[in-house]
Amino acid sequence: MPEASSLKKEVETCMEEEQVVSCVTKMVQRHDGDECGPKLVLLVQPDCEPCKKAQEEFANEIKAGLIEQIPFDSSQGMIIIKENKIEAIPTLVLIDCHGKAIV
Repeated sequence: MPEASSLKKEVETCMEEEQVVSCVTKMVQRHDGDECGPKLVLLVQPDCEPCKKAQEEFANEIKAGLIEQIPFDSSQGMIIIKENKIEAIPTLVLIDCHGKAIV
């Protein structure tokens, strides 16, 4: 299981790069199979134009399973929103296996 501090350092390194999402998706791939590995989640809602644009922008990553789409009003979506005080949809968030945002 990756430690939160090491994941946080990996994310901070990615934030310094121009292609942040690409860097973070590679990090997620490296930790695939870890007991409590990170995952990228795109919180969306139906009939939301910005959500549709985000879904189009990340279509390849969604199709490849690197980004998981979660409806904001689903039980899982509501937990992620509440735990991380998310106020806007769409939101792309990197979470640990407990639904807590990393960074």
